[in-house]
Amino acid sequence: MATDIGGVWRTVGGRRIFIKDGEDLETAMKKSGKFKNEKNAKNNNEEEIKKLQEEYDSIKSMFDPRKAELRDKINALKEGKNLDDYKKEQKDKEAKQKEDYLKEKQQRLSEEKEATRKENEKKYKDIKVEEINEEDLEKPKPGYTRLYRGLEQEFDKNYDRTSIDNPNGYESWTDNPNLAKAYGKNVYYMDVPTKDIGKNVMDNEGNRYMTYVHDKKVGLKGESGKEYMMYTDHEKYLKSTYTKIKRNKK
Repeated sequence: MATDIGGVWRTVGGRRIFIKDGEDLETAMKKSGKFKNEKNAKNNNEEEIKKLQEEYDSIKSMFDPRKAELRDKINALKEGKNLDDYKKEQKDKEAKQKEDYLKEKQQRLSEEKEATRKENEKKYKDIKVEEINEEDLEKPKPGYTRLYRGLEQEFDKNYDRTSIDNPNGYESWTDNPNLAKAYGKNVYYMDVPTKDIGKNVMDNEGNRYMTYVHDKKVGLKGESGKEYMMYTDHEKYLKSTYTKIKRNKK
């Protein structure tokens, strides 16, 4: 019996084999006769991979759908997996990667939003927000132009300005309070020094106007008026006052 011969039993690749004293592992595996099929299968896989790789390389267009199928077959053989199992594994992996990407993106957006809020809180801290009854509204002082802005929500000086319809640093105002009301139920006004309103973005010396007016009028719901673009990073804007017009209830 083999047990009378010096040596040890070992499990290799899930198979029990006897290794005689002084005998190397490879010789013992060959003598056991338990690894012939595995070796043949390995050789067959290598031949199949080579054949598939040649077919893959022969297809010139990267957009040919056969390339993707051949790539999956090659990788499945290399990893010793069934093609369907390999495809499912890849699909699950891609789904997980997409899920992780979306979570990371959402986290990044939340962090950016919070950073923007804190930045705006500091940047726009000197802007005043007031209210005035409609009947108490007086005419602007000489040398000032009154502009109006309509918003569906209450004005928040710390809101994320990158999320508005003019994310390039400008707010849209008008000289017609009724047009402003057509844009939103909350109507605010600001008295801007007329000298700070230009017909272009910059003056002749290259300085940016706080406000510039468009040549063409704008209209909505039967109301029309001039459109004024106000630069929210201008030093005078940062010390301005938003005044909400409180309308009488009828």
